[in-house]
Amino acid sequence: MPGAEWDEAVWLISGGRLTRLSGKNVRTPTLAFCYAKKLGGEPLEGEWGELAKALTVLRFHRHNQNIVNLRTFVHGTSYVAHAAAQGDPRVATINRGVLDRACDLIREHYTAGSAYNLHKGVNELAAHLDQNKLVKVLLDYRYARLRRPDNTGGVGFKRLDSNEAKEETRSEKMADGSVYELIGELYRTVPLEHPGRVYVLMLTLLACLGRRFSEIALMPLQSLKRDEEGRGYVEVFGRKQSVGEVFTPSRQVFCMSEAVDVVAEALIEAQVVCAPPREVAAQMRLQQGPDLRFLEDEPKERRYRNADLAALGLPGQLLSTNGWIRRSNLATPQGERNKRGQKWVTDRHGVEAYCRKAFTERMLEPVHIDQFQKRYFLDDLLFCQFLYLGGRHGERAFWLATPISHEMMRKWVERSLPEMAEQYAPNVSANNNIRSHQFRHTINTLLDEGGLPELLQTRWFLRKTPRDTKAYQNTSREKNVLEVRAAIQAGRASGTIVEELEYIPVDKRDAYLKARVKAVHDVGTGICVHNFSQSPCPRHLECLANCRDYLHVRGDAGRIEEIKHKWAMTKIAKETAEKNAAGKLPKKSVDWIAHNEKKLQTLERQLAENGVERFDPHAYLEEVTDGQAE
Repeated sequence: MPGAEWDEAVWLISGGRLTRLSGKNVRTPTLAFCYAKKLGGEPLEGEWGELAKALTVLRFHRHNQNIVNLRTFVHGTSYVAHAAAQGDPRVATINRGVLDRACDLIREHYTAGSAYNLHKGVNELAAHLDQNKLVKVLLDYRYARLRRPDNTGGVGFKRLDSNEAKEETRSEKMADGSVYELIGELYRTVPLEHPGRVYVLMLTLLACLGRRFSEIALMPLQSLKRDEEGRGYVEVFGRKQSVGEVFTPSRQVFCMSEAVDVVAEALIEAQVVCAPPREVAAQMRLQQGPDLRFLEDEPKERRYRNADLAALGLPGQLLSTNGWIRRSNLATPQGERNKRGQKWVTDRHGVEAYCRKAFTERMLEPVHIDQFQKRYFLDDLLFCQFLYLGGRHGERAFWLATPISHEMMRKWVERSLPEMAEQYAPNVSANNNIRSHQFRHTINTLLDEGGLPELLQTRWFLRKTPRDTKAYQNTSREKNVLEVRAAIQAGRASGTIVEELEYIPVDKRDAYLKARVKAVHDVGTGICVHNFSQSPCPRHLECLANCRDYLHVRGDAGRIEEIKHKWAMTKIAKETAEKNAAGKLPKKSVDWIAHNEKKLQTLERQLAENGVERFDPHAYLEEVTDGQAE
């Protein structure tokens, strides 16, 4: 962390990844190791200050969080220090009671969303204390009242027999159909030379790909690529903006077949629209400063008035009383003062100084470093634009290029989109309050309702765990239950419930399904309908071992790879158990063989229904491992 002084309570970060804040032009951000403002804001002293600093540096180097995330962790730590000060203030004597008091106080001081993030920070602090053996007793702590706020993924309850449960999925987190219609109309009608065309292209890619904003805004320069089977894909750097600058590998994201042509056209057009600022970005790297080629043909001794500056494309008021050049003492009076006042001029040095005032060294730093240590700079990105200078007229610095931040997109949607929609899409009535994450929720929900397994959803959206995917599935639980019941009645599902249904009178089958199917959980190879609100899993989550609550849809091609992987792993596990049966513990091996045999029966039935022939499990796993390594 360049610029940080360990002994200081406030660190001034002068360089590196922490200086990059989304949508903010902060050159030297601060990281204060102090109590939260609601606790007085005094510096953390003694071992608590040392602990907060050490863990902050550790977290930064392990996970590359941005400075906002680090501040949240320090604030959470300060609440634990405050709670500990009411008794024994030493770090080593912390127990669960201290952590509970800290989290309870956080709930009183903050809204649900802010408290949720701070509670996660306290949980992480407890994990660090356990991992590094800094406390006398094992904490193994998780705040009992930790809940994801309703506005980040909660859903209400609906009666299964109500019409509301059968309606099309709608949510404020999702983009309405009229929003897609508006973007499509703007994509069709807004001319290429329009200054807002670049934002229309970004909205188009967001709507078609469902990626995070940072993945689209910082996408490498490219055209649509195709694999050996002809499927179109793009390359992105999968990362969250909140994580900061991460050395992360590029990933292939395959496009939905209906959107391939639109994505291909948008990528080609973005190359053209952003070509001028991309050329400036390349010159900035070459000159290690702003692109001043527009001054090459100017005489070095020339004196510039306001009109001359305007002719060069610079703001025409730089030499006025409040102009930047005048206020910076880079202007000189010319001639005698008259009734209109004194005339002022500046030289080439003043013009160059103005062009350099908004330039920062981080404009020249790499934006991405991929898995092959290749560096991607601003001129290697698909989207970039000239730096905005402010003002009503939208003046831009054509000598400086910058990536498009989320804040830039937000302000454009707020200020310019309504006028553009009125001019170029007057017949489309849509809510102009568009947020980039709405498309991610929309596409994730559509894929979920279309039957794509959670593991494939997680992989396609470049998430780490399926738990994160659930927050983007806006389909109500009630609607999922009704769809599963309909699939069973239509004969599209297999499982114990379906087999039992054949022996039940036709007039009682609806009642049987209502009693048996009250919940739906995706388990990778199929679905589970056990209601966990009534009782825990009787088979300890071993769904494939002849579980009565396990179902799978026939011909579900999206789950084939997961089924094949499970079968190969189980087959090898059974072979290992058979070899161990001749050893010292034959009884345990026999039990394990019987358990794996049950799982294999279920998996082999699913493979047969999907038309998959028997294969060598060892060769399959070796092929999968080699593919992941590549």
